[in-house]
Amino acid sequence: MIGFIYVRGIYRSSTEDEIIQFRAEIGVTNVVGFTWLLRPEASEEARKIIADIEEILQSLEYVQAIDKQKFLLEKCRIDEARIKLVEACTRGQHVNENWHVARKHRLTASRFGMVLSACSRRRFPPSLFKNLAEGYSLDRVAAVQWGKTHEKTALREFEEATNLKVQETGFWLEESGFLGASPDGLVEEDGILEIKCPYKYRDTDSLSEALKDKKYFYWRDENEDINLNSNHNYYHQVQGQMHITGRKVIKLADVYKPKLSNYTALSRSSTEDEIIQFRAEIGVTNVVGFTWLLRPEASEEARKIIADIEEILQSLEYVQAIDKQKFLLEKCRIDEARIKLVEACTRGQHVNENWHVARKHRLTASRFGMVLSACSRRRFPPSLFKNLAEGYSLDRVAAVQWGKTHEKTALREFEEATNLKVQETGFWLEESGFLGASPDGLVEEDGILEIKCPYKYRDTDSLSEALKDKKYFYWRDENEDINLNSNHNYYHQGCSSMDGFRVICILVAVLATTGRATAADHVRMVTKADLITVPLNFDTSIVCTMNIVPDNFQWKFYPLSRRQASNPKAHISLTHSHFEIIDERKYEITQKKTSTLNLQAKSDDIAGDYQCLAYYGASVVASIPWRLTIANISEFPPQEKIDVTVIPGNTVNWRCEPPEANPEPYIDYHKNGVYVPPFVQVVTKSLIIPNVTSGNSGSYTCKAGNVCTEKFSPVLFNLKVDKRAPREPPKFIVRPRSVYNVTKGDKVLLECSAVGNPLPKVVWRKITGIIPEGRSELTPGGLIIKNISASDNGIYECTHDNSLGKVVHSITLNYNEAPTINCPQDSIDVNQGEDLELECTVTGNPDPEITWFLNGFVTKDNKIITEGNKIFFKPTEKRHAGNLQVFARNIAGTVYSSISIKVIPLSTTQDNVSENPLPPTRLHRPNSRKFNKHAKMYPPSKPNITGISDEAVVLRWTVQNKGLPIQFFKVQYKDFGPANQHDHHNKGKGSKWNTDNPIIEPHIRSYQVNNLKPDHVYRFRIAAVYSNSDNKNSPNSDKFHLRKLDFDKRNPLPVPLITKTESINTTAVKIYWKCEPSINITIDGFFVNYNSASSAGDYTKATVDGPQTNSFVLSHLQPDTVYDIKLQSFNSKSASDFSSIMKAKTLGLASTTLSPREPPPSSANTETAGISKLYVFIAAGVLGACGVLFAAIGLLLFCRKQSKQKKTGTRGDHDKACDDHHHIQADATEYVVSPKSGPRTNGCVAPNRITITANPLADADNKKFLARIFSRIRI
Repeated sequence: MIGFIYVRGIYRSSTEDEIIQFRAEIGVTNVVGFTWLLRPEASEEARKIIADIEEILQSLEYVQAIDKQKFLLEKCRIDEARIKLVEACTRGQHVNENWHVARKHRLTASRFGMVLSACSRRRFPPSLFKNLAEGYSLDRVAAVQWGKTHEKTALREFEEATNLKVQETGFWLEESGFLGASPDGLVEEDGILEIKCPYKYRDTDSLSEALKDKKYFYWRDENEDINLNSNHNYYHQVQGQMHITGRKVIKLADVYKPKLSNYTALSRSSTEDEIIQFRAEIGVTNVVGFTWLLRPEASEEARKIIADIEEILQSLEYVQAIDKQKFLLEKCRIDEARIKLVEACTRGQHVNENWHVARKHRLTASRFGMVLSACSRRRFPPSLFKNLAEGYSLDRVAAVQWGKTHEKTALREFEEATNLKVQETGFWLEESGFLGASPDGLVEEDGILEIKCPYKYRDTDSLSEALKDKKYFYWRDENEDINLNSNHNYYHQGCSSMDGFRVICILVAVLATTGRATAADHVRMVTKADLITVPLNFDTSIVCTMNIVPDNFQWKFYPLSRRQASNPKAHISLTHSHFEIIDERKYEITQKKTSTLNLQAKSDDIAGDYQCLAYYGASVVASIPWRLTIANISEFPPQEKIDVTVIPGNTVNWRCEPPEANPEPYIDYHKNGVYVPPFVQVVTKSLIIPNVTSGNSGSYTCKAGNVCTEKFSPVLFNLKVDKRAPREPPKFIVRPRSVYNVTKGDKVLLECSAVGNPLPKVVWRKITGIIPEGRSELTPGGLIIKNISASDNGIYECTHDNSLGKVVHSITLNYNEAPTINCPQDSIDVNQGEDLELECTVTGNPDPEITWFLNGFVTKDNKIITEGNKIFFKPTEKRHAGNLQVFARNIAGTVYSSISIKVIPLSTTQDNVSENPLPPTRLHRPNSRKFNKHAKMYPPSKPNITGISDEAVVLRWTVQNKGLPIQFFKVQYKDFGPANQHDHHNKGKGSKWNTDNPIIEPHIRSYQVNNLKPDHVYRFRIAAVYSNSDNKNSPNSDKFHLRKLDFDKRNPLPVPLITKTESINTTAVKIYWKCEPSINITIDGFFVNYNSASSAGDYTKATVDGPQTNSFVLSHLQPDTVYDIKLQSFNSKSASDFSSIMKAKTLGLASTTLSPREPPPSSANTETAGISKLYVFIAAGVLGACGVLFAAIGLLLFCRKQSKQKKTGTRGDHDKACDDHHHIQADATEYVVSPKSGPRTNGCVAPNRITITANPLADADNKKFLARIFSRIRI
């Protein structure tokens, strides 16, 4: 659970004088000044030469221009003479302010590659636009600073090595005035210099390592000639530089550690046709479009309410104003009514575009502290201005994402703990229109809620550690009262939000992270599944992020039919609908916790639900599915032309029937061909004109549009407003809608408006109840109901009447509520073989469809029965362990809840011993299969073989997760002799199966066989011994030729590099590695070799399948022990050299304090002591009897063996002893291995239980004889 503290209402301690001083210190003049200070200033000379695009965009001519783009192109076009002047006045580059001004709003050569790549993929993410607008700060990027630091050194060494003089140069513009380049220098008459200092290879002494990287920016061919990588951004950069400067040769200087390592000359490879195509693809239209796309768009309703400061600054009035600051203040000032309107239309905050527009260029409460601090110190660094202008991207800042992730959970738990309802709120403006605040919620009548999730203390389970920090945002006094730290930014943020509220804030501080817990309780999806609409021939991607790093990701796809491809409400059943597993090549793990699925909308076949699966060993977490549909828009449906004449004062309501479209289209209305903004401040697709006048007369039509295109309706609505209109009873211009489908919390306008003469009056009533008070409002055009709840479901009736008659209309309001799930427990332990019943409470309207998932898939098991919100395990098996999820889905949404199931396995004796003693009459014919007549022995799979040396191989196998439990494995092999003997078939008939004696524990799936003979042919098989003491062999392997390998030559397989290790718990560690692939060499997986660092024994092996795997969990280790770990890659032929050794340590066991003294025995226990002595004598007698019995059994066995040898002769040689090297592999699905326990040879336990011979335990006579003896022992 996420821990939180509830800080009771903290009453405002600020006096009115302090408030006045606060507003004076952080006043409007300072705020507006910050945005102006952000601009770098060019010199007077440069202003005459360089066209400042920002000034052009704010000029009077641009505002008045009809074709703004054409005007911009003409203003920016530049001739050859001015190109040279610009270059001259921008020399010095990044230390020259003219250079920064010249580059602003232009596309430079260093970004050509990313733009061309985006154009080719037709994917334009927001990060691209922000990068083009230089929205990312590179001041602290190590790679950029590395390049700047060593550039001059490389230039100097280049001059010394080549005897060439490098001329300083500035910013070169292309003739359009939008494309530019800044080479590092000019060389000779026709060359430019470009210096590259690859940060990745900063510690490399030579080029050899870098040139192995296929993604490096150049490569050498067989003639040792340099070739640029045409897929690299540097290629497009240097081609762009040569094109813009008009030079034909570029000299590249490559810098390492940090010395000049290589330089070369390359000629321009672009033909004139390529240049033309390049300019077309990266042309001015795209560039200018990028800057415009950066602006968030507010809704039509919000544009009328929120003063957009950016639009004011670009308006004609602002350009013409003499006192611009006074004009800006007057335009932005806001009254109380509009403050409330702004707050209402910005609810939802960061998911609402209106909220972003309202905050833009304003000073928000979260930044008050930093501004006041800067004012008190009178220090205003550039980073402050950039922060105020939101120039830093916070998308990847861990602390910000942590806060966003846990905010909703904290809010919900706050409501549950306090029984207070938190009201959603938006952006609150101060009356000046410049200062604003966004509380996390409103509480009761006089309070606000602020949630704080300190990332620094995310792993802290209590407040004690946080409160030790003197810089923490609050502290407790001697009375345990909460006091805010007045030096903390949170203090000033709370003060800013208090205006109009007595209570400053109720704080919820999230302190505990998910930590190390069960999948059901803590492992969860961070990203929210959403509705995705994509036009055909466009690309999109779905991002699935977990809060804890999983072992692997997988994606499922539930397709929609082509008829439903554009229907976001189409029903897909998680229980019954067909799904497909998506090819792993279509998704990538972009970060350890994130998988990105890349999709191309080439046809309707892409439409459907996409579900992400995250694997944690055998436990799987399935996400809520993303719904992807295809965008479309059809033509308007047929609609009759309408002519209406009404008297002034009527409310006119005309609805243009929208076309079928996905996403839902917007509807714009035009009067006499001119756009008409909405007349009412409610969201509606109808044209509602309250209190009409003669000025509203005209011909109206409509337009619909979405992401696909726009459609114009041919239908006309001719309105005439005339006070001499004929008298008539009320009537509807168009029949109002009869059904509204709404969701909990929505706001809806029930439209019902009639016209008449005399003016009609309207009365509303609810047929099935009463209209809610406080949440309903009568407005021109209909009835508004806010914050919809279940009680609002029903039938509403509106009646319009005048002296000539009346008209009545009924409206059905259908209430929908997203499902909720409440399970009484989130984890459960159950014994194997027991019945288990689970029930969760599921609510929603309409009734949700309920689906049960076990480890990522629908439960289809004959031992599992599901009945709605109930699930029965009859009985529980081992395979039922893991993550159980219950999904609930209806038209309003999909949710799930998780339960972690731990199955406690039965012991071996429980599996094998019957509850009732065997009847005496059957003692002479026991049968091990009778212990569980329904259980079956499933043999291991045919082993896979890998040769790892001249005398050793590794065997790998799998077992089915059902049937009788396995006690242990044995490995057997048959030698067919040297490979040069052609009669292997006949030789194999006479050869016997040899057994490697070490006992292989039941969870191990691999073994290393040593002491084999080079160039011999072998077969191998695995024998499994089950809990009933019977055994079964795997299928024999194919014949394997153990070839003699030449290990004097360099092994061609790549050697893995262990990057880090981490402790998981007292018995497990996790290792991470990377392995650079080699050309034309395939690897099948990796061998993980590990051994206790304090042990001189041999390494234990574990096998990891898959060349792409880069992490592995070693478990069942010893607590508080350091292990040496090294890796090899392998394929079917051989294994690589060992990697360097990396150490890992398991966590220590929690200490347990014992009582220093045992209490003295009571005198009352004398009788008990006497009985105990009696028990000692009894136990000694039993042990003596058992000793005699076992001696007799041994004598019988010896006599029987001697007798049989006389009949049949000697059977052959004994099996070999346990080898020195043993290879252990985890289960293929969980990648978990067993420790070494006790003395081991070759990583296995010494053979102390049973040795499997050529036909292990299969002799019928021996089995019957032993069974009789064991039966007698039981009696």
